[in-house]
Amino acid sequence: MRVEEPGPERYDDLVDLSVARMPKVGRPLFTWQFEAPEAFPWIVRRMAVDDDGRLLGWGFVTHRAADPEGWFMANVTVDAAAEGSGAGSALAAALRAELPADVVRISARTTADEVRSLEIAAHWGLLVQQRSISSRLPLVDLPEPAPPPGVTIEDASDLAFSDEAAVETMLRASLTNPEARAGQVITLAGQRVVAAAAEHWLTALVRVNGAPAAICTGDLDMESRTLFIGYTGVDPVFRGRGLARLAKQWMHRAGADRGATVAQTTNAEHNAGIRALNAELGYEVDLAWVWLYRARD
Repeated sequence: MRVEEPGPERYDDLVDLSVARMPKVGRPLFTWQFEAPEAFPWIVRRMAVDDDGRLLGWGFVTHRAADPEGWFMANVTVDAAAEGSGAGSALAAALRAELPADVVRISARTTADEVRSLEIAAHWGLLVQQRSISSRLPLVDLPEPAPPPGVTIEDASDLAFSDEAAVETMLRASLTNPEARAGQVITLAGQRVVAAAAEHWLTALVRVNGAPAAICTGDLDMESRTLFIGYTGVDPVFRGRGLARLAKQWMHRAGADRGATVAQTTNAEHNAGIRALNAELGYEVDLAWVWLYRARD
């Protein structure tokens, strides 16, 4: 067995292996790092192969453009037939050796049904940050958003705002999710980096009497015809008025108009409000993610 850097000619093999190990996840979530390099300003990939060049496993470590300085994400995937061969440990060691000195935190994720992966992560010293629930909604028979007087919904997919400071303030106030409490704060600058790498970026901005009050962002993947809703947030001052519902309804129709057939979103397991709204809108639970992390030694 040897560990080496994969060339572009092996990228499809890497994705195929990930899909084979986690078939519920869907190919787009594995291909993004290859198709949107702008979102990954620093990334190292390694693969483990046998003497015949057969892929045993692969992994990566990256700093994503939208993450805080010093935050990195890592992943190792091993072919089921190669478990116990030492491929996973070899890959982890090779990636660890490439980490820069400024690492503060390393995160990873796997699905909740990957019991063996969770055991290995615990052995490597990773702690559970949170569980997230992924849900899907077929984009059919969609209602038209009906904002009450004083409430408007804008297509802000270009992320250009005449009152940018007010929108930024609203966005930051809306961040009450576990990631934000851990330091992973969403900003307009970060969203623009992600949007630039996206295939078809969508943003709904809800205003109340002209003031920014709620926002919903997402990306349409044309190959799978899936609208991935990445974030929905409401300024606490304006919560309880159904603004998140309006923003999501706008996103659903905008995605469907552009060819999406299904919407997918992921929310923290304990975020009862947004999960209840998803259920009311017709979303059905698809799978559960477990987010893990550790500080660098």
